[in-house]
Amino acid sequence: MKYSFAILTAILLSMVSRAQLPLETFNKQYKGSIGPYNISAYIIGRFGSLSGHYSYDSQKGADNTISLFGKKNGKNIVLQDEDPTGTIHETFAGRFINDSTIHGEWKMKARKYPFTLREIKSGQYPKTIGGGKYKVFVGLDPWESKFFEQLTTVKKLKQILGTEYVEYLQFLTGSGFMPTFKLEDGLLIEDFSYLHIGCMNQSILVIDLNTNQFYLCWIKDNADDIGLYYDKSNNIPTKVLSYFANALNTGWGYTYNFSIAGNRVVAQRR
Repeated sequence: MKYSFAILTAILLSMVSRAQLPLETFNKQYKGSIGPYNISAYIIGRFGSLSGHYSYDSQKGADNTISLFGKKNGKNIVLQDEDPTGTIHETFAGRFINDSTIHGEWKMKARKYPFTLREIKSGQYPKTIGGGKYKVFVGLDPWESKFFEQLTTVKKLKQILGTEYVEYLQFLTGSGFMPTFKLEDGLLIEDFSYLHIGCMNQSILVIDLNTNQFYLCWIKDNADDIGLYYDKSNNIPTKVLSYFANALNTGWGYTYNFSIAGNRVVAQRR
């Protein structure tokens, strides 16, 4: 089959164009301002889609984190605060002026301010969440949001896992997981598991946002050995035990019946 020079040129240009598409991912912490107000922000980019949150530095003592979603097109970005009804309350429309700085305009109804965000370089990331602030991870990817790099996360997991902490990290490196953390009845939840037949090699992490306590359900080899890890100075709340049992029954109820027995979750083969 013969092609004219013009057709060959068009094909080559199309190939080059596709090769140069901005298929980028990033997750960055920012400090900056909206007009006279100082803010902190966290933004995740996934192939043109953006998500994250921001808060006002003057209100650190309050739960004032605002979730953002939007798009990136080349150097241009649009981030919006949209509620469950689809109403947009505020918009950041800006542009990357370099790899670490975004300038643009913030707008809420008739109010408008210029905004600036500057990336906090590696080594300057805030490492302490705690104090009920784990809610900021709702809707975020556990890896890209650096959840496991938080000093409070490391401390809590070491506290409840003890000598099994390193083994659990090794488990995590090979596991899959739900796309993002979810919020249910005041609990921050993430499911980590291997692709497998049966319910072994599965872990469910629950954080009670009211108490900031971590609860971990980890099935290593078989359903007869369900490990529950938590601060032994308190029992596991009923709603956490119920979530573990219900989640396991949803996934593997056709082979086992999972139920609560005291401060444990037990399995009985069907």
